[in-house]
Amino acid sequence: MPAPQASPTPVTNGVGAGSDAAASSPLTPVHADTTGVGSSVGPTPGSHSTTELSTQIPDQDADELAEGTADGGDAAAAGSTGNATAPAVREFICMNDEYSECQTGQYTLALSRKVISNHFGRNKGCTRLIQDWPLFCRKHYQRATYKPDLWQRRKVFLILRQLDKIEELHPGTTYDVVLKKAEEKRLNDFARKMAGGMDAADAAETVAPDTDIKSFQAPVEVLRQLEFYLGPDRSKGKVQEVVALILDMLKKGETKEVPSIEFLPFFPGTRKGDRKSKAKAKGHGARTSAKGGIKKTNQKA
Repeated sequence: MPAPQASPTPVTNGVGAGSDAAASSPLTPVHADTTGVGSSVGPTPGSHSTTELSTQIPDQDADELAEGTADGGDAAAAGSTGNATAPAVREFICMNDEYSECQTGQYTLALSRKVISNHFGRNKGCTRLIQDWPLFCRKHYQRATYKPDLWQRRKVFLILRQLDKIEELHPGTTYDVVLKKAEEKRLNDFARKMAGGMDAADAAETVAPDTDIKSFQAPVEVLRQLEFYLGPDRSKGKVQEVVALILDMLKKGETKEVPSIEFLPFFPGTRKGDRKSKAKAKGHGARTSAKGGIKKTNQKA
């Protein structure tokens, strides 16, 4: 009878049985933490000297963090399915979170929003000189406005931050503190009715906020408190007092939104009085001669 043959030795490709077991087990992927939960989200260090104001204003809640995580997860999943590509060109930095990059894919200026420029004059001449604004991408701006209470307080923080930024770039800037025209008219109408003998409650009723108007109208009592802070040539410190009052009103529920108030910046040497004095210095000279006679001019009537 033929001798029994030995069973063939299993081929291991020089790796070994232990490696086969390791190869058969799935690898556990390691994902970077994109939530930023480990670090608190808040104002830029040194952005405002009024510590109490800064610490009272929430910056980002858990739901917003979860949304940011979803954005990051979507971006990571999309990147893992294809070849590595060059980093996206970002024309602006979304201020939804100053400590991590926005992952919504909206990186062009056309998709950015100047979220507080309306409180600094928006497109007025004095405001066009400001080049550094806190910008949000459209998606994060829409999400922020879905939570109006949180968003209004965050706007206060952004206004304080902008005051610091303007002072950093243009030391000595002063502000004209004014109500927008519609709110100024309501306040003036209230004052006229009071002067005509109507009591405060009835006068306030005649100028009560109109719910059919899209733009926010503050209660007249809020406007009356702000009236004491209105006026030209206000320092940064005075403007901060107004902002602190608005924050207090929001916390107490006296107003649902930041009122329609503007802080119009005037950089040193740019006020109308300064320009007039310079123009006068560059004039055509005196209209009288040394003997007291009137000089003729070449200007046509």
